[in-house]
Amino acid sequence: MKLAFLCSNHRNWLLSRPDEAIRSCATLWETGWSLYRQQRLDEALSYMGCALESAEILLSATKKQAQPVEVIEWFLRTLAGFTQTLKVLGKFEECKIVYQMAITRLEKESSRGTVLKTHIDLQVNCLTHELRFLNYGNQINTGQVNQTQHYRSGTAVH
Repeated sequence: MKLAFLCSNHRNWLLSRPDEAIRSCATLWETGWSLYRQQRLDEALSYMGCALESAEILLSATKKQAQPVEVIEWFLRTLAGFTQTLKVLGKFEECKIVYQMAITRLEKESSRGTVLKTHIDLQVNCLTHELRFLNYGNQINTGQVNQTQHYRSGTAVH
């Protein structure tokens, strides 16, 4: 499975017009959820992937010191839709990769010292928890995880 959904022309267009990225992101996300509700999961995954990439473009295009809440929220919303669709499709390895990419991306935003640093750090903790659950879920539930492993906790956003 590829983890790049936007064609290079569409990606370049959105990069040059970040104002269009939010509309594209919203449209793709809505279409993805509509397909998800219709159980057309493979199609939904493509739209959710495009929405997530559009949200990442928004995150990249925003060069201000303070990230707008809306941009972070769209990134998290599209991430939740994409990972949920991956899980329903049983694509857990791909889901792990996406979680790790999102954690890395959000940690980069947090290191910029934005006014949303605390919010971003909380989301990183939640995503880290989700990733660790995917990696060790059955062991966590049965108490088989090595007690020396350190786990961050948080409230999942999705």
